[in-house]
Amino acid sequence: MIIKLDPTNIDAFNFLAHCKFKSAETESELKNVEKYYLRVLEIDKEHILSNFNIGTYYFARRQYKKALAHFKLAYDKTENDTKLAYQIGMC
Repeated sequence: MIIKLDPTNIDAFNFLAHCKFKSAETESELKNVEKYYLRVLEIDKEHILSNFNIGTYYFARRQYKKALAHFKLAYDKTENDTKLAYQIGMC
């Protein structure tokens, strides 16, 4: 597994978290999703895609304040991203 060889591989953690999020069926599996996204943000707290992804995770879990914080972090690093602006408006 790539993560074992390179525990700082942001792309691998993002992909893993995304796949787990789409296939999660239990609360425990969802908590692992959060853990993987937070691991990426430990490596790079300003990573745009990870902030967007964890924002989406929090939004789906109705944790709107957390979602908003991450959407804003991602938006601040982009140039007028309409998808992020929409997500911010939805929070």
